[in-house]
Amino acid sequence: MHHQHEHLSLRLHRALHSSMGLFEWSVGLHTFARALISVFIPVLLLGIGYGIDQVLLFLLLLTVMDVPLNFFARWLVRKVGARLVIIAGSVAMVGYFLSLSALQPNDWVALAFVSFFAALYDALYWVSHLFFFMECSVHKENISRDTSWLYIVQQLAEMLAPALGAVVLLIFPDDILMYISVTVVLISIIPLFKIKNAPDRPRVPQQPWTAYWGSWQNARDYFRIALYGVHMSVEFIIYPLFLYFLIGNVESVAAVAVIAALAMMVFTFFTGRIKREHRQQTIITGALIAAVFWLLRIFIVNYAFVYFSVFVVGLCAVMMSIPLASSLFEKGEKMDTLSASTWRNAASMGGQALLYGVLLLANNIFHISFIVVVGCLVALLIISRLAVTIKVTQASQPL
Repeated sequence: MHHQHEHLSLRLHRALHSSMGLFEWSVGLHTFARALISVFIPVLLLGIGYGIDQVLLFLLLLTVMDVPLNFFARWLVRKVGARLVIIAGSVAMVGYFLSLSALQPNDWVALAFVSFFAALYDALYWVSHLFFFMECSVHKENISRDTSWLYIVQQLAEMLAPALGAVVLLIFPDDILMYISVTVVLISIIPLFKIKNAPDRPRVPQQPWTAYWGSWQNARDYFRIALYGVHMSVEFIIYPLFLYFLIGNVESVAAVAVIAALAMMVFTFFTGRIKREHRQQTIITGALIAAVFWLLRIFIVNYAFVYFSVFVVGLCAVMMSIPLASSLFEKGEKMDTLSASTWRNAASMGGQALLYGVLLLANNIFHISFIVVVGCLVALLIISRLAVTIKVTQASQPL
């Protein structure tokens, strides 16, 4: 009992005073602001008067523009430091939400600007905040421990925010939710100004792209991030949209985000304790179970199964995401942390861009997206299994 109290006291002190603790407060508030509205954005676009094809076009523009902007974000972090770029990303998020609130039907130029602000926000914030996280991590030998705590902070925010967002949308005009989100985003910047003496800029020269794609292990990890990005995009954007058409209310959309975040938060703490040698098997297990449930979703539309599947797939997402992220972060520690976060986000958004390009050409976007995500999960499973086989073969070879 004494040890538990001591541990909680140390974490509370860290949460209030350390660079990582202040950073986690900022990330939690930022995630809450984003989650208040992000899951509802496709529904809001439909409400304005855009069709499903136009929603997909918005998502395609966002992801296509996002990929090159990641490298602009990397350059900017080297010039001005990660904290200023995180703040710039937060300001871009404010621009994204305000331009979205002003969007009118059939205004294609304005829709392109909304897509640009969304892409700029994503690139600036994710590249800089992932870099800052890796630099501030206190568990360099097993970064999955800090990764799990960061995920818990994010998932707690993502569990609470959609439920509140749904209530606000039911009672007030859409603009009110936008303004609440903008306010919380601006508040999330405050802890960043209190961080002192934290590594803010890269301490090593920028590595060429061949350092990340020139070996089987690195290329494998970034390709798996792209496959996982497709899965998360379908799970948190396309599937809630499917349920909105099926059930017809925003509560169903919010329920998906809340249930998934609950499952991910509960399981994240334990996944962070997974040993390095068990990571590949954890990814394989998560991908296999998730693929089975995606196949079942094609044939089963029972409401109880729908929400049960959201919980299970949320667990599987943690089984895949933390080992994948931890592996990349640890490689980044040995090479170029900033480039590692840049390529990680570029790979994820590149995979999603291909998904939306395929769906724009499809007749039945929902069933096609389910089939695509099953294919991505099977590919993720096979690549991870191949990684285990290669490692065992290398270990068994005589010196």
